[in-house]
Amino acid sequence: MSTRNVRGKQAEKEDRVADAVDLYELNVTACATTPFPYRRLGVIYRRQRRFADEVRVLEAQRATYAAHGLEVSGVDRRLRWHAFLQRPGSRQMLGPRAIDPR
Repeated sequence: MSTRNVRGKQAEKEDRVADAVDLYELNVTACATTPFPYRRLGVIYRRQRRFADEVRVLEAQRATYAAHGLEVSGVDRRLRWHAFLQRPGSRQMLGPRAIDPR
């Protein structure tokens, strides 16, 4: 798994984001217990405005960590943020610079 993380990081540096996503997704599928692939996928998906994929990865991380008895930080906060953005009127409360999760 760590080899895929290193190769994914190198792919990102070389601006081959799709290759990096594939490598990180393999680690998520393999239930990686390190936060690196989950964080990188979250950042990439957020930049690409693929919010449903970001939520999927966050939920996978939470489930994997729970199955292994590990603590995860920041995931619940990020999931609550996505849930808030899905509520009707939430964008108006935040103003014109709010992120649109659709």
